[in-house]
Amino acid sequence: MLTRILLFIVLWHCPFTHLHAQKPEKSSKYALLIGIDAPQSLQVIPSKYSEASVDLLSKVLSNSGYEVETLIGKQATFAAMREKLDGVSKKGTSKGAVVVGYFGFGMELKEKGYLLSVDTPAAVLTDSDGRKIYGAKGPELIPNIDQAISVDSVLATLAISKASNRILICDAALEKPNRARGYDGRSDFCNIPNGTAVLFGCSAGEQTLESDDLHDGIFAHMLIRVLREQAELGETTMGIIGDRVCKLVSDWTNKNSRGSQHPRLVLNGFVDIQLSAAVKLNKK
Repeated sequence: MLTRILLFIVLWHCPFTHLHAQKPEKSSKYALLIGIDAPQSLQVIPSKYSEASVDLLSKVLSNSGYEVETLIGKQATFAAMREKLDGVSKKGTSKGAVVVGYFGFGMELKEKGYLLSVDTPAAVLTDSDGRKIYGAKGPELIPNIDQAISVDSVLATLAISKASNRILICDAALEKPNRARGYDGRSDFCNIPNGTAVLFGCSAGEQTLESDDLHDGIFAHMLIRVLREQAELGETTMGIIGDRVCKLVSDWTNKNSRGSQHPRLVLNGFVDIQLSAAVKLNKK
């Protein structure tokens, strides 16, 4: 009887909240990374390294305390991309950072950029009067933008994120940009919200290149290298990181490639990707 009385007294004095499991603390840093080697329904030259680059970048960010979600290859459907991107607005905290990274294929149509999903279907290209445009092998096919993610919508999602540091990494010109293929970031600049950095893999009219010597996309390889180095130095603002990536990629392609590639950073305000030196444990 005495034991029961003592147990009742102990429980009565315990705060009620202690009897319930505590909610996990929300991560202050979040990243959504998407990698596609080739859309399933489009005739493109496949990437060798886009999906692998996402895997490497996810490890770098995870080692710096990021909550990382990835959509790689067949996982990166239009529905899955839309769902995860819609959720980005609820991620991060006021003192944290949110990163969206896309490595794959894009297009630009009517001065708007679009990121393709793995299941983006083909559509027939038409002129301003709605007439089909024909090439040497029949009607010219382009990605159907109704099943692609507009860059504007990604920037809008970042704009309402609670994080004070917002980063979009966009490497979507694996095909030479023309009127309907490849997205090199020449548009969408006017919609970049405050506290946001956008790092494009190349400049207008260029193609993002891959290297069998590096076993990686050149932009992705240099980006991951710079993130690791700057984390160890404790200098992880996107101004510094973006400038270094731009220089390294430009220098490397000028010396080692037949093509040229000049990444471009668009920055609105102070943005820190908030890495820690722990990334040095993740050597490639």
